[in-house]
Amino acid sequence: EGYDLQVGWHAFLWYNKAKSHNYFKQHLLRKSLFMIWEELKLKLYTKIPQWISPLEAFTQPNLIQWDKIIRYKDLLNGKLQVKSEEELHKQGWQLNWWEKAQIKSRFNTDQKENFQKENLPIDDVICGPDSKLIKKFYNILIDLKLEKEEV
Repeated sequence: EGYDLQVGWHAFLWYNKAKSHNYFKQHLLRKSLFMIWEELKLKLYTKIPQWISPLEAFTQPNLIQWDKIIRYKDLLNGKLQVKSEEELHKQGWQLNWWEKAQIKSRFNTDQKENFQKENLPIDDVICGPDSKLIKKFYNILIDLKLEKEEV
């Protein structure tokens, strides 16, 4: 799933990289899911969710160490500011200078939109294990779409 992507899934789900990476929508299933996601994203999320991983979004997937995916929920403290390097180190996160620079740059941009504090049901699927992600998205998005049509 997504072995041919030049950037991580979060870049397409949140940062609108599908516009500059047209190949993403050439896959029939990804295109369908993306269209439903875009429609529901506007209704579900008014702020940036904490499941977003700034490093995963802008790193080539083949270079990602999946056990070291750090998300905003791990990066941010109670005041929705980036934790200090010491706090992250205590939690077991070892970030090199390049990763820190990418996180700082992305955080400065994302901070303007603000961050969502509470989790939604779909967040658990997105934050879960990365295997069979397309299948999980498909099931949740179809359920949400059908629920909307029934009402």
